[in-house]
Amino acid sequence: MQYIKHYWVECDSRNYLCETNSAKAKTHPVLEYPGLDVKIWAQDSSGIDICLSEVPDNVTITDIIDGNSGKKAVQKITFDQFSSIKTYFDQHDSLIEESFQAEFSGDESTAEAKRIEAEAKRNEGISEIHNIL
Repeated sequence: MQYIKHYWVECDSRNYLCETNSAKAKTHPVLEYPGLDVKIWAQDSSGIDICLSEVPDNVTITDIIDGNSGKKAVQKITFDQFSSIKTYFDQHDSLIEESFQAEFSGDESTAEAKRIEAEAKRNEGISEIHNIL
């Protein structure tokens, strides 16, 4: 398996959406990268939506620079980079689940503490993403 960071693609033009979250219709670059499987949804340092995805080994990956923004619209990342970031997002998801369980049991203070801790983990994951951009 290979790993990439990528922006969304505008359906009609097939241009990468590196400068806006607005588009009539957008998709992942599945035509360009068959078998692409999005694992993480986040934002770059400008607040633009990005994804981290797995791509099969038989698919050729080349970094793509967006001509308008100068950002890497597609960037190959290492397994270690992907795993490090995914760990933060997995921890976030577990803490959110724990917050729901605490809230359901009536322990609002624990639920709030878990939500705060979860948000911190998500922010750490986003910081890791920004480090590889």
